[in-house]
Amino acid sequence: MFCAKSLACLLVCVCVLCAVPALALDDEMHAHHHEATEQLGKVSFLMSCAPASQKAFERGVALLHSFGYEEAEEQFVEITKKDPACAMAHWGIAMSLFHQIWERPQESTRKRGGEEIEKAQKVGGKTERERGYISAVAVFYCDPAANDYLKRATAYSNAMGKLYQLHGHELHAMHFLLYAYLQTGQEDAAKQVVEQSKQIVATAPTNGDDTGMLEYFGFAGAHFPALYDLEMRHWADAAALQPAANASPHLQMITYWARTIAAAHMGDVEATRRNAQKFDQAEDATRKTKYAYMLDGPNLAHGEVHAWLALAEKNNDEALRQMHQVADTQDKVGKAEVDIPAREMLADMLLELNQPGQALAEYEKSMKIDPNRFNGLAGAARAAELAHQPVKASSYYAQLLKNCDDGKHSDRPELRNAKMVLAKNGQ
Repeated sequence: MFCAKSLACLLVCVCVLCAVPALALDDEMHAHHHEATEQLGKVSFLMSCAPASQKAFERGVALLHSFGYEEAEEQFVEITKKDPACAMAHWGIAMSLFHQIWERPQESTRKRGGEEIEKAQKVGGKTERERGYISAVAVFYCDPAANDYLKRATAYSNAMGKLYQLHGHELHAMHFLLYAYLQTGQEDAAKQVVEQSKQIVATAPTNGDDTGMLEYFGFAGAHFPALYDLEMRHWADAAALQPAANASPHLQMITYWARTIAAAHMGDVEATRRNAQKFDQAEDATRKTKYAYMLDGPNLAHGEVHAWLALAEKNNDEALRQMHQVADTQDKVGKAEVDIPAREMLADMLLELNQPGQALAEYEKSMKIDPNRFNGLAGAARAAELAHQPVKASSYYAQLLKNCDDGKHSDRPELRNAKMVLAKNGQ
């Protein structure tokens, strides 16, 4: 039981997921430590060190999460050389020495870990959150000569438990739960998750530390309702979303991204233009903040916004070209687990432009990466119908109903249509 608890605390310590652009690595900071094809997933772990250290630090955290302890240690050591005022880099070294899954550190290792924590404390974490992480691992490395591993590890676990209680970590799990409910036709349950998330976001501490899980409060506040409305095709509701009061520009981008897509679906050209312009303004403002690094690498949201704007303006070829480019890029670099696939958006466009055969091909390609999505299956079934491929249409409708427990918890029109088509075909 202890090992499982320790693992959970490690994951709390090092794994903060956020629907942000794929991790882009700073070549100047650590080019010699990784291959161009390195895939460590996506990590958002903001800290108060020099901006140039941010991506390198997140790479170290990602390596910790992947149990690449030696590589993580090298990364954090390099940060301390280039950014001596980064207390969290010393925390990272100490965490790299704590291989709690498969060994107990020797006294010499405990001594070194303690020295790194002393350095971290001397430099000083600049936020309450950073000081909390440093203090938590400090209890493990105190008195390195004492051979009482379980006592020290339990103390660390308890300290992390207290730190956990200070942030809304449940929002992370709720994000996946919301996505799962939406794909399985459980709209009431999905709506309940959105409402619960609003209650949790409303309790966010207001101590001025907007990093880590506190930053995730803001992200959840913007992304939960946007995801729900877009997945449910509630275009009017999505078009009416408002950024939270005092929302940072990078969070405003989420809202205006959703509003642009919704307005385009509604055929409201002027609203689409206004929201796309507000998205661009928020994007420009983000470049002047500490969140500017989020715009490094492929900016998929920007491409999606301007593809939908082009469609609303009846510039159809340009719309398809831009969305095709975004989809191809996303296939290469990946997407956040709960995001709407760009290739599914491309298929939606093609279906709207009365090109069902091409739309079907794109839905099917999208579902190879993101299988069993509600709108992917429903879109593929409808496209197959219009392309006069009844066997495929029936197959996709049948799978949609199976995923949604035959529509017992939903009255979405896609499910009603699925039942009607299958009944017509004698299935």
